[in-house]
Amino acid sequence: MRHLITAAIAAAALTAGVTAAGADTVTYFGKLDNWYLYEASQDDGAWSVGDIVSLTDMDKVNTVMVPPGFSVAYSPYEATWTCAQATGGTVTFGVESVEAGGSISWSIAADGGSSGSVTGPQYVPEPVTAILFSVGLLTLGVSARRRRAPGQSRIRGRV
Repeated sequence: MRHLITAAIAAAALTAGVTAAGADTVTYFGKLDNWYLYEASQDDGAWSVGDIVSLTDMDKVNTVMVPPGFSVAYSPYEATWTCAQATGGTVTFGVESVEAGGSISWSIAADGGSSGSVTGPQYVPEPVTAILFSVGLLTLGVSARRRRAPGQSRIRGRV
C-alpha cells in the first residue's frame, strides 16, 4: 500500500511538472446575459504581434468581443483572436453564444505555445437526471427512517 501511495505522488508530481512548463492560461470568469467572458494571459506577461488565442468546441457563436490591439475571426464553433499591436498583461475576451457552457478547448500560439480546456457554466441537467436524483434522495431518506429503532421518535420527548 505504501508503494502505491508513493507511486501516486510521483505520478502527480510528474504530471504537474509537465503541465506547469507553459504558464499561458485562459480562464472563464463570468457570464452576463448571453456573453461568456474569458481572460487570457501569457507566461511572460506580454502579447506580441501575431500571437493567437483560440477558443474551439463552442456551439452557436453569434458575435465576439474584441479587446484593444486584437483582430478576430469566428464561426459558429470557434473564435480566434490575433494580436495586431503589442500589449502587456491579461486580455479579456467575450463570446456571445446561446450555448457556451461546459468545457471549451483553448490554445495560445505564441513563443512556446500551449493549450488546454476551460470549463464555463455548466448546463442544467435534463429532467430525467433530476428525477433520478430525487428518487435517490427519497430512497436514502426512507432507508434512514427504517433504521431507527421501533418506538423512537425523530423529536425527543414525543413517543
